[in-house]
Amino acid sequence: MIKNLKIGTKILGLATSMIVLLAVIATIAFVNLNKFNNELEEIYSNNLVPIQVLNDARTQQRAILADLFYIILMIDDPAEQKIAYDDIESRKVLFKDDIETYKATPISDYEIEIMDELEKVIVEFRAERDPIIELAMDGNGDEALAGYATIKEMNDEIQDGLKELSKYNVDLAEKAKTEADKSYHETIGIMINVLVVAVTLAI
Repeated sequence: MIKNLKIGTKILGLATSMIVLLAVIATIAFVNLNKFNNELEEIYSNNLVPIQVLNDARTQQRAILADLFYIILMIDDPAEQKIAYDDIESRKVLFKDDIETYKATPISDYEIEIMDELEKVIVEFRAERDPIIELAMDGNGDEALAGYATIKEMNDEIQDGLKELSKYNVDLAEKAKTEADKSYHETIGIMINVLVVAVTLAI
């Protein structure tokens, strides 16, 4: 009777220990996987969205410059000029939306500094762009072409700024991904260790 009681007590103790260990595993898994999920969401919101809109802004800016040059080339074809002009107008909106979307994301002081300088160049670019378009569409090709050389340099500055911001966010995303991977593997390691202890106690 006493022997059976001792065996029952041991079994109860073992079962309790197993339940506790399983609860520990479940808690560790929940906490760390939740952390892992939050890290992935942070990568998406803080880095991947900025990368996407910055790269799209670069695309829109390149297309605007190409359309501008096409308007100058098509000096004798108002219909073609109008097509390029309309494309510029639509891309101006897309470019502005990209920049506003980027600025609405959490950005660092470094990004703010670059963005401040970049926006100054963007303002100058726009101020020069519209008169050049007007000159070209009025048939003043030589004057428009002379202005194009200046505005192309501004475009290069804008592209460099957008590229730098994009690269900065790519680097941050890679760093965050490395940390998330490390957190994931640490979680797996802890869970394996706890399982080993649980199996050892059960033997």
